[in-house]
Amino acid sequence: PLIDSWSGLLNSASVQLPVVLFTALFSPAVAGYYSLSHRLLSLPMSLIGNSVANVFLERAAKAKDNDEELGRITLELYKKLILIGSVIMSFVTFYGDKLFPLIFGEQWAEAGKYAQWISVWLIFVLAASPLSNVYTVKERQVESLVFNIILFLSRTIAIVFPFKIWYSAMASVVFFALTGMLVWIILAIRILGIAGISFVRSILITICYPLFIFGGQYLISLFIREII
Repeated sequence: PLIDSWSGLLNSASVQLPVVLFTALFSPAVAGYYSLSHRLLSLPMSLIGNSVANVFLERAAKAKDNDEELGRITLELYKKLILIGSVIMSFVTFYGDKLFPLIFGEQWAEAGKYAQWISVWLIFVLAASPLSNVYTVKERQVESLVFNIILFLSRTIAIVFPFKIWYSAMASVVFFALTGMLVWIILAIRILGIAGISFVRSILITICYPLFIFGGQYLISLFIREII
């Protein structure tokens, strides 16, 4: 509990940090655009992730001494989550700039552009977050704490660095989303490694599954543009 409490604190701080920094460095409007896009996209991810996490924790706890079974259920769930996340978020990635003004009004068009980048990052949050219970099952709370420290620091740097160089809110959002994506990909591969999945296999699933879905969505978007 002593270690997990700090992990939980840093994780919560990481979630609130972007809004605070966007407000302080740019404006409340920029923070509002980010907040709307992030909350809207996080809602289905949270509902799916939280439900899956509870079931996974129970199954993983029963299989903690059986590496083969733990690896099987972890990989099986990871494949499903990354496919679901890719399908849902690919729509936002390609059509977010059109959907947000249509649903919320033209004044929120900028939020739609933010959502397009945030969606790519949230795919891997959905895929890896429920599986982080592996740290608890395998009693690796210290490693989980290290990850949350890295997550907090990387988010701070990802927002502040573009601000210092370009003073651009969009640059900070892009840098923030890509950094978040990279950190969560590393976490996902590490979790799969703890569960006994090979590094090569983890990389292939993590990269190929989203690329396949996004490639299909790209072709669909081209077809739609041709019709329009």
